[in-house]
Amino acid sequence: MQEFYSRRGIRLEPTAAHTPQQNGKAERLNRTLMERVRSILAEAELGEELWAEALMAVVYTRNRGPTSDGRATPFELGHDKRPDVACLRVWGSVEYALKPKGQQRKLQPKTMAGRVVGYAAGGHAYRVYNPASRKVVVRRNIVADETSVRAPGKTSAPPAGMAPDSGADMTAETDDQSNTTTGTPDSAPSQPDSPPPTPSPSEPVDQVPKTSSDPTRGGPNSSTFGRGRYPERLRRPKRFFDDEPGAASQAVMTAFTSEALRTVPATVTEAITRPDAHLWREAMQDELRSLAKKTTRGR
Repeated sequence: MQEFYSRRGIRLEPTAAHTPQQNGKAERLNRTLMERVRSILAEAELGEELWAEALMAVVYTRNRGPTSDGRATPFELGHDKRPDVACLRVWGSVEYALKPKGQQRKLQPKTMAGRVVGYAAGGHAYRVYNPASRKVVVRRNIVADETSVRAPGKTSAPPAGMAPDSGADMTAETDDQSNTTTGTPDSAPSQPDSPPPTPSPSEPVDQVPKTSSDPTRGGPNSSTFGRGRYPERLRRPKRFFDDEPGAASQAVMTAFTSEALRTVPATVTEAITRPDAHLWREAMQDELRSLAKKTTRGR
């Protein structure tokens, strides 16, 4: 190589070791290409073994994209014609390629599920990665689902910061309560079950003891009210909510948590003949006032 340079009158000036910055545009282009390769591999959730396919696809699309000067694409400068970009697909998207007739079976699907990883035959065919055989094949007839860049049947984890579902909360809550209440017969004497205290109407609603409507866990409709091992929070009926919570909401909540109340009255007559009839009368009056107020607003 040195003799070739001498005959041509070329003076060789090598760059300093470990200084890629001196290569100028070449190194900057390599950095741009590898950043794109890293991005599409991460987006498609494919392995690093497909880095060569990803790099060829990145170069293919870059040669058909606009440059910073805005004059023309690299393809147009080299071939004197505008490129055809109708064949471009989202890299790594799920696709279904038609199998050749020699590979089709009578009772088997005629298509192969894979991932688009490149272009072939000047953009008239596609390079398709088959996850089952871990091979890349060239197919012309494909149908790509560009809205999905994950393998069929694969779902992603919930985004960071999203609250877990209610099942996870209930499991954690019951586990904590089990750890604090479970013990051996020898370590702590058994205590008789006692009903929950009845709050006064002046107490805030949020301080009402948690109850459950599940008969197996204790609740207003259960014969073992107040004796559930894992109590739940009782949700107030929405019809008692208004702009400002009135006395009816607290009255009904107090009635629900009262030891004397075992069942919810089904009729007005039953409600006004109970020991806690004054609470139900107050709740009915508050409900009527709320309905009248809402009717007035809607006019």
